[in-house]
Amino acid sequence: MSPCIIGETEDFGSYREIDEDNYAAYVMANFASEGVRGNFGVRYAGTEATSTYYVDGKKTDSSANYGEWLPSLNVAFDLAPDLILRASAARVMARPQYDDMYVNPNVLGANDDVPNNQKWVVGNIGLKPFIANQIDLGIEWYFNEESLLSAALFMKDVKNFVTFSEYHADSADIPFTGTLKPDEVAGGWTVQEKANGESATIQGLELQYQQDFGNGFGSIVNYTYTDSETSPNTYTDRNPFLSDSSKHSYNLTGYFENDLFQVRLAYNWRSEYMIRETGSYGNRLHDAFGSLDLSAIWHVTDYMDIKLDGNNLLEEGSRQFGNNQFQSNLSGFTDGFPVFEYNMARRITLGASVRF
Repeated sequence: MSPCIIGETEDFGSYREIDEDNYAAYVMANFASEGVRGNFGVRYAGTEATSTYYVDGKKTDSSANYGEWLPSLNVAFDLAPDLILRASAARVMARPQYDDMYVNPNVLGANDDVPNNQKWVVGNIGLKPFIANQIDLGIEWYFNEESLLSAALFMKDVKNFVTFSEYHADSADIPFTGTLKPDEVAGGWTVQEKANGESATIQGLELQYQQDFGNGFGSIVNYTYTDSETSPNTYTDRNPFLSDSSKHSYNLTGYFENDLFQVRLAYNWRSEYMIRETGSYGNRLHDAFGSLDLSAIWHVTDYMDIKLDGNNLLEEGSRQFGNNQFQSNLSGFTDGFPVFEYNMARRITLGASVRF
């Protein structure tokens, strides 16, 4: 006899809603004289945001607002007919992601067989935007009409990047209405809440070489060195560098283009970098990773194209390791412990497009 449904219960535990109003105004002026040109201006950007969620079945909301003045200056100097020096200074802003702003709790590890793993993970509608005061200085040499050699220095002072705070709370202090085992009630909760971290500095060097060899052949080479630094207290793993920041990265691209064909083969590589997440995934170090990709288009007629894309042609895998700089009860986050390894497939896509 098949079971029958005799009623329904509405669960608002995963309800997420963000209402955000953004407004901005700016003014800019251009200037130019012999051998010098550029622009300067200022922008004001404001935001009002509200997160609506349910706690104990009751609908509630939290709100926050902020505003920022964002000045900028860009100048280009013609040192020679084929040599340009560029300088810029600006204060820039990026709003936090919605996923970090949702206040409704994400409950992990409740009523299971793993001891002391229950977590109460919440976002923060009051997160401030990313703010960076940045300076760039670069030089560009156009040694022929289609070729370029350039170098640039950059420095950024970053504030308000998103991290999370972590602390212990007794079961009585957490509004959890589900089922807990007696040892879980006694053990309490680990609370993880999104927060703005301490300030950080990012500085580095960018190099670019673009060469046109004639007859449709060419190459593009980019290299970036990045040094990021912040307080060891910014992140719970005690590593004093920013998330998703590789010290070294480069891109090697070769291409062929004419009226019928466009073919581009590119290898992109970056050195190890930190991934930081709340909940069960935690903080971990992603090993160095590179991918060889192909993109090709055949213009069969004026109205039809055949396109071929190949991603990760060498089937490079992804490996991630624990990187906590202190002893942890969770072995997966211990420095050097192999947490995840993914065998990543080669993907080939063949398609056609017709214009009419």
